[in-house]
Amino acid sequence: MVALGMLPDGTSSRAHAINDAGEIVGVMSFGTGDRAVLWTPTGMPVDLGPSSQALLDINDRGEIVGSRHSRATVWRRLVASPTQLAVSGTGVYGTHATLTATLVSAGGTPADQIVTFSVNGSQVGSATTDAHGVATLSAVSLAGMNAGNYPVSASFAGSDLYLSSSAQGVLTVQKANQSITFSSAAPPSATVGAGFPVEAGATSDLPVTVAVAGACSISGTTVTLGRPPGVCAITADQAGDANYHPAPQATQTTTVIYDFTGFFRPVDNLPAVNGVKAGSAVPVKFSLNGNQTLAVLDGVPTSMAIACGSTAGNMIEPLETTTSGGLSYDSVTDQYVYVWKTEKAWAGTCRQLVVRLADGTLRWANFDLK
Repeated sequence: MVALGMLPDGTSSRAHAINDAGEIVGVMSFGTGDRAVLWTPTGMPVDLGPSSQALLDINDRGEIVGSRHSRATVWRRLVASPTQLAVSGTGVYGTHATLTATLVSAGGTPADQIVTFSVNGSQVGSATTDAHGVATLSAVSLAGMNAGNYPVSASFAGSDLYLSSSAQGVLTVQKANQSITFSSAAPPSATVGAGFPVEAGATSDLPVTVAVAGACSISGTTVTLGRPPGVCAITADQAGDANYHPAPQATQTTTVIYDFTGFFRPVDNLPAVNGVKAGSAVPVKFSLNGNQTLAVLDGVPTSMAIACGSTAGNMIEPLETTTSGGLSYDSVTDQYVYVWKTEKAWAGTCRQLVVRLADGTLRWANFDLK
């Protein structure tokens, strides 16, 4: 013997007839009166509306005859329609997943139906279908799950209008993105031989590989700049793993410049103006903290006319030479010497000497030619 199901708030029920399809008709009593009821083959009761008299019979087409408010009445078949489910899911490692199930039926769009989801055999929640029959469950935890594919299932228990169904699908957990940041900033420029720390980390907490190229070397986490001119390029890479994509390469650069000191006597530095006899040769001396070869100048030093000011320096004794040129290095004094030959036609004017080094830096000195 099988007990037939009750509708909410029903107090008692009476079965009157059954057809070959296993559909049963009868009456169910409520506090507000009796209602005609159809029990489907699954035992689910379907409310057919108020009924003051008994339902008399049901045929194999599901047509029900009886009386309602003392009038003969026929109830046409009301049988739940079969349904089909499809389910899938996607998420990113270390975050959350979204599960989606689509419920379809030839009997119409199954809106407002509850679909239950499970991942790896464990129930994770339920969602209600929208106007298109789609149920979406968001913010599903991916704790303890690596990137990859996992079984996901969806089930629909059925309702008055739709039969139950279930489906199996795949939850795809994608690799996560990551980024690299330097915890220490490289200086925009620094002198030869200078050193500074460089460290970088990835948002994945995976180890980062730091490398250098150009005018520098690295030992551990310390970068040491080599001989200028040049650029030290610092790169940081993380190749990724089973759960993370490779990180975009992070870079820093430092321009290597000479460790310049000067000018030395007899030339006074700005803002002084050096007095010099027009047509004489001036020894321009400076140091780069060691012999950096003779290729330290970017072209021949040049001069340009400037307005004469009131700041005057010492008169420079003329050098006994008649030609400009040539750069030399004195290892005893650790000084470079460039002989600048002035022109007699510059008498009574002021000029600024511009020395451009191979590292791109400029040095200046002002002269008042007598």
